[in-house]
Amino acid sequence: MTKAEELASIFRKSKKMIIEKLEDESYNITNTYVMANLGGEEYMNFFDKYNSYITTADIPLEFEGVISIDKDDDQFSEDSLNTRIITDKLDEANLEVENTPFYLNRGKKEEVKLMKLESKKLAIFDREYEYLLSLGNEYRIKNTESPLFVLNNEKIKAVIMPVKYICENSIRNKVKKLIA
Repeated sequence: MTKAEELASIFRKSKKMIIEKLEDESYNITNTYVMANLGGEEYMNFFDKYNSYITTADIPLEFEGVISIDKDDDQFSEDSLNTRIITDKLDEANLEVENTPFYLNRGKKEEVKLMKLESKKLAIFDREYEYLLSLGNEYRIKNTESPLFVLNNEKIKAVIMPVKYICENSIRNKVKKLIA
């Protein structure tokens, strides 16, 4: 399964999906937790896989601007949301982030991925979206509570929203216990 097809399988379960067609013929696709930028063949793989599901409304082949769908809707409709509000925040994301092999449990089924900022702080992201990290080779963030930008050749390929970690022990203390 390609990355775009994997993305389609995740997005089909989302409560909301928004697609914006950009000037460069690429598409920003978001479910408000993650956003991916797909172009050309990548987008067509996503389009084909998403539209192949019986339980989802078909993405229109031709549209301009922004379209969205809520889980209970039976077709896409025009939307005024501008996904570039998120991508424009890349200029503020000046900290490089290092991918780590560490995960933490957040409940019975939920796991989060730990990422290390160059400021020695830790940020956490839903493990379900970990495959988006493979879309790029550079990761940048503003702080632990801001989106993680996945870049490939200085171009945004994905954006992953952070997860707030609520626990009596800090993440740093939990990691110290793991590696002690």
